[in-house]
Parts: sequence; C-alpha cells; structure tokens
Amino acid sequence: MSGYVYIGEGSTGYVFATYWEAISSASGTVTLPVGASVKLDAFQDLEDAVASSIVSGLPDFNAAVDGSGNRVVATFDISGNYTLSPTPVSYPIALMYRVVILESQIDWNSANIVIEDIHRPGGGGSGTVTGGANVGTGAGVFKDLNGGDLRFRSITGTGLTVTENTNEVNITLNGYNPTGW
Repeated sequence: MSGYVYIGEGSTGYVFATYWEAISSASGTVTLPVGASVKLDAFQDLEDAVASSIVSGLPDFNAAVDGSGNRVVATFDISGNYTLSPTPVSYPIALMYRVVILESQIDWNSANIVIEDIHRPGGGGSGTVTGGANVGTGAGVFKDLNGGDLRFRSITGTGLTVTENTNEVNITLNGYNPTGW
C-alpha cells in the first residue's frame, strides 16, 4: 500500500512515489520499479536519496550512522547507482529514493513502497479524513472527528480480558461477579 504525490494538473497520471531497498554495501545499484524514472533532488536539502536504519525489516526513518555517530549521506543518479559516505556502522540499511511513474504502473503489492503524503489536485480528493466508521457488530469504539483527529472511546472495566480482532473487540469477564449477578 502506498501514498503518492501527483505531479500536477494535467500530469496524465504520473506521480511521485517513494521506494526503498535494503542494501548491504557502500556502493551499488538499486532495482528501479518497472516504468519508473528517478527523481533527483527530491528530499530535504535537495538530497537524491536517504539512508535509513532498518527495524523489524522496514525503514524506521532514522538516519543511518557511521561508527562515530555521523549521518550517512547517499549520492544517487538517474540509473539507480548509489554511494554512501561515510560507511554505515552496520548493514543492511534502507536506501529510500523517489521516482516518477504512471500511477497505473505502481505495484501495490510491493513491500518496497513508502507511505507518504497523498495529494490529488483538481478535485480528486485532498487526502483529508472526513469521518470514520465502526465495522462488525456490537458497540462501536469510534466517537467522532475533531478537527483532523479521529477520536475513539477507550475500553475499560474490572475483571475483563479485551481481545482485538479484525473487525471487533471481544470482552471476556474473568470470574468477575459484581453484586446482584
């Protein structure tokens, strides 16, 4: 699943999309998505790519560092060639880069897409949340939308076990016998 940024009105379906690849060397070439062109100078301070540490198999968006704690900087070119400097303290690290690609060519099942801001100009939706809904049966935990915040009720009680399932939250009494039962 991914977010993407439309290039602009009349862009004929081309979007900016951010991808990442786990790398284990100070230089090499990433595998670009089919039909994509590299977007250089696409990150803060006009960086072409960003080197991030990896936690639980995913980029954690914290800068990769060398043995002295210095931030690792990645240089990148339009062919997907990269060089890191200084050398990271450990590998693998995530190399994140942006591409220009037709929205229809994005592989939505790719584990290498990074979720980011979504913007579709010209009335296609703003990416703004406008409401929420409960799914499943029983009492709902969604309360309301307050400004840009989705607000949910908390589940509390004495002697309860609360289990979160795909569409429901199950509550089990743990031998609790309130007066009058």
